[in-house]
Amino acid sequence: MRISDVLNDATVYSNQPSSYAVKTKGNPEIPEQKDSVELSDESSALRAIAVKYDVRNISPRQMANMSRELYDAGLISLKEHALLSFQISLNTEQMARISAAMKAQGKTVNIPGPDTPVDFIADWNKKLELQKQTGANPEFIKNTERIINILETIQSAHER
Repeated sequence: MRISDVLNDATVYSNQPSSYAVKTKGNPEIPEQKDSVELSDESSALRAIAVKYDVRNISPRQMANMSRELYDAGLISLKEHALLSFQISLNTEQMARISAAMKAQGKTVNIPGPDTPVDFIADWNKKLELQKQTGANPEFIKNTERIINILETIQSAHER
């Protein structure tokens, strides 16, 4: 077997960004990394995190922190973590460019500050509605629906 065969057959996955494991496809001893993880509001790990966060009233900074906690606990996939933790308001340079571009067009943009509470369930539902109205890629719609499901599960655990 050539090294290129092994490398072409390898999948990199991680629950910790500072470490990684290489898994050869078909190895029954190492579980597959999935695009999504089934989340249950009965999970004690989820409840321990959810009790700290109200996703209907949470800042972008807190959302990124919560996402990291969920990912580190193995409750969400890397893809889900990336979708939840990307918060434009945490990137001040990007926010300034967007604001300047919008202002140049005579428009305003309403991006909450990094510590301004937001109803993320409502925001993701608005995003889903817009995606459906504009005929977005079905994969984008599926991802958005998954994020809404995760947020609703977290909120349900938070309210218990």
